Order: sequence, then structure tokens, then C-alpha cells
Amino acid sequence: MKKEELFNIIGEVDEQKVAAAGIAMNTKKKSRPVWVKWGAMAACLCLVVVGALVVPSLINNTPVGDIDTPPVVADIAPMVCINGELYRDVSTQISYTELNEETAYLGKIESEISNRYGVSDGIPKENFQANHSIVGSEVYRYGDDIVIEINGKYWLYEKFSEGAN
Repeated sequence: MKKEELFNIIGEVDEQKVAAAGIAMNTKKKSRPVWVKWGAMAACLCLVVVGALVVPSLINNTPVGDIDTPPVVADIAPMVCINGELYRDVSTQISYTELNEETAYLGKIESEISNRYGVSDGIPKENFQANHSIVGSEVYRYGDDIVIEINGKYWLYEKFSEGAN
């Protein structure tokens, strides 16, 4: 087809039909399915919930674990200093629900030491001091070891020596 023939054909087209076709094309709006919008909102909500649960534990370096076990400061085992002796939590134990006649009351944990931010080595050095959050817990002598009442249960702590892990 030559230029002249194309020009004549275009010139004969009714301009009202061209205008109507343009308006009809603009009024058709492409809509997304409803599930796409709600799916995106659900995904955002999941991210917010997971972030709210995970971020605080990452910031505080808080271990997530059993509620009944005493919290631990960093990588050091739970320890207490009683009458100049260092005692360490027996991690493989099962907690006791009551004391027996072989125990003797010694006192309560009075302070806590932390090794957060490198301020300390995290080892208790003062009498009735712990390296985990058990201030106010009662301490009992049990043979050569001690038992500490934590949240209504009694936990065995054995005498700690530097060579033991």
C-alpha cells in the first residue's frame, strides 16, 4: 500500500468512532483478584508478629527455653558464691519439689553479677551472690553441695573446682 492510499483511508474514518473507541479503552480498569490484596496484608502481619517475637530476644541476647530452668548469663553456667565457696548448677538434674531432712537453711541470694558488655567475667565472688536472676531465692546446705529454691522448685548446685567443666 502506498502513502497516498493510506492517507485517503485514514481521512475517511469517522472521528466520533475513534474518540468513542479511546474512551471505551480507558474505562476498562484492570483489577487484581481480592485474594492478592488480602494475601499481601496477611504476609505483612506475619512479618510483624515474627519480628515482635524474635527481635527483642536478639537485642537482649535472651535464651529461649524452659521456664523452670534458671536463666543463664552468656556462656557461663549458673553459679553462686556461698560462704567463700563457688557452686555450679548441675545441668543434667531434675528439680526437686520438696526438701528432705538432710538440708539446712543457709540464707537467701542477695545480689547478682553480670558479664554483659564485658564489665565482669560473670563469676560470683561475694557471699550469697549469683550470676543469674535468682536474687531472693533461698539456699540450703545438702551434704557437700547446696540446693536453691527457684520458682517453687529446688535445684542442686555442686561445689565447683577450676578443673571441672
